[in-house]
Amino acid sequence: MSFVLGALLAVGLATAAEDSPDLCAASCTGDYACLQVQAECLVGADRAREAITLLKHACADAPADGALVRLLAWAYLQSGNEHWARKRLLEQLELASNDAQSRAWAVWLLLQDGSLAQARQALDAAPPTGLPEDRHRFGILDAALSQLEAQPDLAEATLSELRGAEGLYPEDLALLADLRRQVLGDRGEPWSARVDLSGGYAHNVIESAPQDLGSLGDGRRAPQAPIGELDAVLRYEPWSGPRLRPTAELRAKGFAPMTDDAEGYGYFSAGGRGGLELGAADGRHARLLYSSELMGLRGDQDPDELEAGMEPVEGGLVMEAHRGDLELDLTPGVQLFAGTGRRVYRELRRTRTEIDGGGAWVLPLAGGWNLTGVATGRYHLARHPGWNAWGLTGLLRLRVPLPGEHMIKLRGIVMLDRWPDFGAWEPTVESRDDLAVRLQVGPWTRDLAGWRVGLTYNLATRASSMDAYDYTDHRVLIELRWQHGWNPGLPAAATLVEPRLPLPYGLQEGGDQGLDRVQDLLRQEDSARRGSSCVD
Repeated sequence: MSFVLGALLAVGLATAAEDSPDLCAASCTGDYACLQVQAECLVGADRAREAITLLKHACADAPADGALVRLLAWAYLQSGNEHWARKRLLEQLELASNDAQSRAWAVWLLLQDGSLAQARQALDAAPPTGLPEDRHRFGILDAALSQLEAQPDLAEATLSELRGAEGLYPEDLALLADLRRQVLGDRGEPWSARVDLSGGYAHNVIESAPQDLGSLGDGRRAPQAPIGELDAVLRYEPWSGPRLRPTAELRAKGFAPMTDDAEGYGYFSAGGRGGLELGAADGRHARLLYSSELMGLRGDQDPDELEAGMEPVEGGLVMEAHRGDLELDLTPGVQLFAGTGRRVYRELRRTRTEIDGGGAWVLPLAGGWNLTGVATGRYHLARHPGWNAWGLTGLLRLRVPLPGEHMIKLRGIVMLDRWPDFGAWEPTVESRDDLAVRLQVGPWTRDLAGWRVGLTYNLATRASSMDAYDYTDHRVLIELRWQHGWNPGLPAAATLVEPRLPLPYGLQEGGDQGLDRVQDLLRQEDSARRGSSCVD
């Protein structure tokens, strides 16, 4: 019986496959927009050779049609055949020397191939008239070529002339921004923002509480709750020259358990940083920064803990901090940082002077993998000697690319904290030692107009020489990240009506892969930032 059902199922699937239309098949005679859609469909289905054959026939019917030639060149590029892409574009220039877009494509591919003399010849032969966006594109390519020809002064002058240009092809804006970073040291948009929102369920909300707490003791269960989290940053970093750049940011962060018995573990903090960045011609940078922060508890502490005899912690403002920081980018992949400041708590005996520092590195791996490592150390000199402390933190983040530009993020962090004079606070012990581990893993979608969505599992555990400070937490979160940058100083994109194939520059967004946002990594880790000390 099962064999008969299986045979019927196989026949049914085969019949459905025969009846289902080929989504990439269409009759596109003389219709460029239709041919573009069909070619993109074939390439997306790993059938680039079929797209090339289709476009060859179309070009044979219209040999001087530049749009069709560029579409064919694009198909060659998708199949990894850069040679034939360049060849067809150069043949097109022999047929139609005034085809500005095909000329720009040819120049770019010659640059990528390292054929600088041939690229210069093709660029200098460009007709002086044409659409403004074509003229601006030639200017951008001229700057790129001048840089590769070791003529940075010419590249800088050309980029300066383009600053007031109006109406660029949309993809040219990315190349212009990339060249400004390379030639002028202008490393991106002056305005940028990032917002992280997450929600899920926490097995133990104590793990994220700003209070220095562990288990409740007496075998009682730690509070569980649905939770919501916010981490938002707005930055302003105007470009004022290749060696000097002011920088400022505003930040807000919050954690909110969604049940009454856990409300006292929620908090909200707000603060800002500002300072100057000094840059060198070889890419090294130093940032001198001042920061301040305020933190408040969302509500009073858990009533169960009050009944257990713990000292009550009321809602409201509990901490104020002021710090100075120095960050050094030694290479594009290595950074050192150090800072010191004063953190004032409502519970004055925990008020402290803090000194910390460390290093970070980013290592691109084969296949698009990316590894970030951070190592830090800290020392706290508190008003009460029992809260003097030192600690070490190690963090690793691995990004694993998936098909379709999706990815998996893995993050691990280990923290060691020691209070050598804790006996001055708790006479039953001489010192307190904590070892905390946090692991996070989950898939993330590709960038969708600045948005990414992730589903992560988080494990956190802490083992202390004082059992009351042990905890373990499991949580699953749905995370939403939005980030965007604005550069009002760059030209605006032209409004284009007719179907057009963008020039495939192949530029990849850096996102937060680099080291200039290492401090974000640490600030996003509550436990890493405060160690295991009180409200921070």
